[in-house]
Amino acid sequence: MTIKLVAVDLDHTLLNENRKISDYDLEKIQKARSNGVHFTIATGRMYVAAREYGKYLNIDIPVITYQGSLIKKLMSSKEMLHLRIPNSITQEAIELAKDRDIHINVYNGDDLYVFSENDLIKRYKKVNGITAIVDPNFDKKMDFEPTKVAFVDNDVSVLDELENELIDKYLGKYDVTRSFPHLLELGHKDATKSKALEFLSNELGVKQEETMAIGDGINDIDMIEWAGIGIAMGNANEIVKKSADWITDDNENGGVGKAIERFVLKA
Repeated sequence: MTIKLVAVDLDHTLLNENRKISDYDLEKIQKARSNGVHFTIATGRMYVAAREYGKYLNIDIPVITYQGSLIKKLMSSKEMLHLRIPNSITQEAIELAKDRDIHINVYNGDDLYVFSENDLIKRYKKVNGITAIVDPNFDKKMDFEPTKVAFVDNDVSVLDELENELIDKYLGKYDVTRSFPHLLELGHKDATKSKALEFLSNELGVKQEETMAIGDGINDIDMIEWAGIGIAMGNANEIVKKSADWITDDNENGGVGKAIERFVLKA
């Protein structure tokens, strides 16, 4: 079956450790697109933190951000889909995290709210090239339903405890996932990369078996399993590799480009 749509994760997949896209990967992406193949980003990042990469790649179809909570066009900034979490659920999750002294990020579209600016948020802002609204009382006056809530802590065991509690509390009702060991996320139950890829495929008239997905993280597994061809990066977690149809090279050695070469360009 011919591949007509490729969805690729950003961090540790398309981006190398310097958060750059290699010339090799760019060449293969451009060649696939010149042959009529759709290409998009599927990331857990905020839209604003993914936008510059999308513009660099000159993506002409909507990009998948916030783990699938927000699908948005780059050229017009038109939202195709925006899934949100009820305010009441957000408040519950915040209290659970506060009890463990875990840093909390609350997102409303491209606005990021935090209670305080610590080393964690400084690092997050630097990596993603974003700003944050710092307000120790924002949860008391929150008048929006968040796009996503993230919990950040260098102590992975503390996040493990919170993850287990959130899963017990919200299983089947909301999506609880880890994009990195130090980053736990809570989103709408349909805010997954597989659901987003399915939505975009339907919009583009592409069949499931005509899609390819490439990723490295736990939060990429459902997308890799859903796609017609699921690719795990060489640097991916072993659990991710087991879910894939094929394992490519790592993000420092053109893993994305090599997967496109093998399954899309078929050189």
